[in-house]
Amino acid sequence: MAPPFWYTCPTICIIEWLAAIWHAQFTTGGSIMNAVLLLARIIHILAGIYWVGTLFFLTGYLFPSLRDAGSSSAAVVDALERRGFFRSMPISAGLTILAG
Repeated sequence: MAPPFWYTCPTICIIEWLAAIWHAQFTTGGSIMNAVLLLARIIHILAGIYWVGTLFFLTGYLFPSLRDAGSSSAAVVDALERRGFFRSMPISAGLTILAG
């Protein structure tokens, strides 16, 4: 019998691994400072993955496609702005820098 999809998903496996580390911090007598540093490291890694991955997507796929689309690309940029995309990039960059 095959395992369920959520178990094979890499994101869920990473979250389970991080939860196990977090739990080990408190069951083995780890200090609260270690837990704060672990949380900062997790935020740094996840925000950095989002930031760098989005930059690769933008420069490799979206911007060349918008350039090829010509004048109709303005609707796509407006939709990205309405959905808050242009706010999410500085937030993820700031979180990566501050948590790192």
